[in-house]
Amino acid sequence: MNVTKKFGTNETNNGEIMVMVPLSLLNTIDRKQDELLKLLKSENSNAPALKEYLSEEEARAMLKKGKTWFFNMRSEGKLTGLKVGGTRYYKLTEIEYLFSEDVHNTQDPERV
Repeated sequence: MNVTKKFGTNETNNGEIMVMVPLSLLNTIDRKQDELLKLLKSENSNAPALKEYLSEEEARAMLKKGKTWFFNMRSEGKLTGLKVGGTRYYKLTEIEYLFSEDVHNTQDPERV
């Protein structure tokens, strides 16, 4: 979808593009974001799909990697994530795969 055809746009002085969207759409997005945040923060969540995600902080601790490594993995398409409220989340299966790949790549060939 070409954003410029659906919504009005303006370019700012520093080259950023501003998109004008209906207020009702912004309110819907805001409401959905609030719902997602409540589900993610709920300890007794009945949403099993949410347990399939780790925050970047949890993933960094698990893999012992820094923020730059995660940025590079996203840039290379090896890791996808979603950002909800200022926190980035990753699928647990992707993190487990990268963890196993990292362990496999760092093993001493003489010990295998």
